[in-house]
Amino acid sequence: MQLKLSPFSKEFLKLSYAKYGNLGLFWGPLILLTSCYVVAPEKFLMMKWGYSGVGKTISDKVSLFFLESARDLNTAGGRPANCENEEVPYLILSARLTPAGLGKMLKNEKMSAHKFRKANLILYEDLSKATTSYLQKTAVTFLAALTESKTLDDITSDGAGLGLPMSDKKKKCMLSGTPSQFDFISSQDVFTEYIDRRSISIFLLMSSEEWNERINRARSGTFSRDDDNIIEEWKRLLCDAYVNCGVQPASGCPNIHVDLTSQARQEVYTEMLKIKRFPENLMLMIDALAKGHAMLNGRNCTCNEDYEVLGKLFSRYLFIGSVRKKEFLLIEEIMRNNGKVSMKYLVHILQGRTQGSNLPEVMSVEKTIKKYAELSPFIEYKVVDEPYVGMTRKVAYLELTDSLKKIISECMRETKEAIQ
Repeated sequence: MQLKLSPFSKEFLKLSYAKYGNLGLFWGPLILLTSCYVVAPEKFLMMKWGYSGVGKTISDKVSLFFLESARDLNTAGGRPANCENEEVPYLILSARLTPAGLGKMLKNEKMSAHKFRKANLILYEDLSKATTSYLQKTAVTFLAALTESKTLDDITSDGAGLGLPMSDKKKKCMLSGTPSQFDFISSQDVFTEYIDRRSISIFLLMSSEEWNERINRARSGTFSRDDDNIIEEWKRLLCDAYVNCGVQPASGCPNIHVDLTSQARQEVYTEMLKIKRFPENLMLMIDALAKGHAMLNGRNCTCNEDYEVLGKLFSRYLFIGSVRKKEFLLIEEIMRNNGKVSMKYLVHILQGRTQGSNLPEVMSVEKTIKKYAELSPFIEYKVVDEPYVGMTRKVAYLELTDSLKKIISECMRETKEAIQ
């Protein structure tokens, strides 16, 4: 695709690819996607799920860079975007904090009620910090409630008597966690009844090429830095991209015009409708991301290009949001083995990850793997004849389906075309 009307996106992807290679194709679009959500005015819960090291924390911290004060960003070399509340644009809360606990903190003035009320974005720490199932469920429910409610009394009776609103307006929220945590949250009734209609889930999946690139760079010492250093590098890339492309980012524009005639807009809606349980809020979320992309590129109205970015560059995150925990684990292992892995190897890996002294039976593990592969649109189960000591034997393999290969390869291709 061409990014003629999106000079910042093009320059940012170009710089990230030049610095990080294949990893630039992974983290670059991921940070852009999250930042689009941050700068758009609409409120809903964005949840990112992925294993350790895929960039959840980095993308969260860099996207918040768009909301930091003008003074800090000018010091860093340029201010990417205008925030609605420069005084306190966002707050980071502990995932161990329940709504009832928050009410007590506000009552006892251990947290500034003014800051919480003025913040337009709430970012929870990684959901893994929530050490119990109750805290995990409560944290996600609380964030979803903040996107709709304006008072603590609407969320918990323990907030009664505060005498102040929680928000001047509905808030937007962000949360990151692991696939196992998503598996738990999505199995709760409250997810389908309450959370999912106000949320969009993104699964962070690395391609085989990106995984191999990370291995090579780790061995060579290229990535022997902590997260803070990497986050600062990505912030620097954002500032450099704005300086190089010469765009002045659009200021906050709540009534930004939406291109209702965009064909790409309908295509994205059609694809995401396959995985979204509640379609009534889906178009609002798609439009919000498109608005955010337009604002990052200095425009106060959307165009077909903004929806093309969602449907092409971001498709690998938006269109695989229906996977389950074990299915996601299998996809990860296949990716890490260049797109094909034997059943014997998978059984060995899964047995090794079992906690406790009693390993599951091999036949039981094989049966579970085969069941998930048969139900998954992204995994294909195959049995082939292979030569073995003058004869042949049947060997079972798992491979990625053509549909997932197409999503990954087209994302790579479209990104490379856009930065040329």
